[in-house]
Amino acid sequence: MKLQSIITATGDLPEGPSDALPDALGDLAGTHVLLLGLDVAVMCALIRRGCAEVAELEPHERPEAHRFDRVIVPTVASADAALRAVAHARRALLPPGSVLLWTDCDPTGQIGETIRRALRLQGFSLIRVRRAGTRTIFTAMLSTLGPRPLALGEAA
Repeated sequence: MKLQSIITATGDLPEGPSDALPDALGDLAGTHVLLLGLDVAVMCALIRRGCAEVAELEPHERPEAHRFDRVIVPTVASADAALRAVAHARRALLPPGSVLLWTDCDPTGQIGETIRRALRLQGFSLIRVRRAGTRTIFTAMLSTLGPRPLALGEAA
């Protein structure tokens, strides 16, 4: 695994755009975050919000297993990218970790539906979907007990 960038919570960081991170992240003090996708503005914003470590990988690179508290995917551009991102998030997270993914444009809703289905199939729960302008933001928690059984007739 080749880490593209690792920044730890030391030194001065450049100011970035205030909307680089959605409020859905909550308290980040002391957390270890994996950023799937190269985005320096988001990385700096995470450090400013108190992360102990932020590692950044290319979306196609496989992350180290069970190392991170949070995984953030700032750009999901296709259904294939959504499946890969959720699988990488599942591998990288320590339970009860959380994942945040966002899409910039999904006029057909196919990417969003793929993200929801992939999160459920990978054992995530508390799936939340929010719209912020043209972005759709998905958050979910990795269950410590495994996936919730589906009710009769319920789709994944």
